[in-house]
Amino acid sequence: MKVSNTPFNSPLNNTDSRTESRTRTEVSGRIKTSGGGAKINCKDMSKKNIDQYKKWFREFTDELNAYNKETNGDFRKKAFYRLDDNGERMIDEKKSERLGRTVYKRSFISRNFYDFNKNIRKDLCKAAINLSAIRNGIKNKHKEAFYNIEYNRLSNNYSRRVSDNFKKLNQELVTTITEERQITDAMKKNLPGDLSVWENNKDGVRSKYKNFDDYVVAANKWREENPDFNKSTEGETTDWKEVDRRTEKRNRT
Repeated sequence: MKVSNTPFNSPLNNTDSRTESRTRTEVSGRIKTSGGGAKINCKDMSKKNIDQYKKWFREFTDELNAYNKETNGDFRKKAFYRLDDNGERMIDEKKSERLGRTVYKRSFISRNFYDFNKNIRKDLCKAAINLSAIRNGIKNKHKEAFYNIEYNRLSNNYSRRVSDNFKKLNQELVTTITEERQITDAMKKNLPGDLSVWENNKDGVRSKYKNFDDYVVAANKWREENPDFNKSTEGETTDWKEVDRRTEKRNRT
């Protein structure tokens, strides 16, 4: 949008809506893993074996935390707590009463996270069961999360070939969805009103500012500093809209 009587480099000349896009995945069916990796005798509580299990646990946890951050904490809420029919965390009444604070009921996945850190120091076989239960619990109940966590774990810790193999194993199960939304900033939303004031020279505004650009900057600053009298229009962001959906097909040989 070009506004008359503004400098060429005015920010008012760059107020058009912008498009923001994102991609996400949907997974249908049972996710496959290669089953490769080192084989460890869990009865051997050597430092080497303990460190290896700690490494696997840390790799998975790092990517789980990264994925949880992408979902603004929604994944951990769903995976680590028991939820009621409204999707809210269930309160453990007995523990809450005993401890004098609100305690939420933990899920099977969450309990195995806690038990892994306890068992890794004294029973490697139990720790191995805990790690397997964490992975399988997420893989079966939170497919999209597991796919992203596992792919990033392999991609960030192993060779490109390993992560590509995992991707190929599951390519028929994964649908990549592209979504877009339109964002209009507050300055553009307020332009019609500001432009009317300027063109009608309300309260002699033209004599107070060098050009329309200077007036709008001052007007927006005043609105920010006087929220009680702020009659401005806020920016607008549309809902995400799906624009593309693709599922790869495996090449048959």
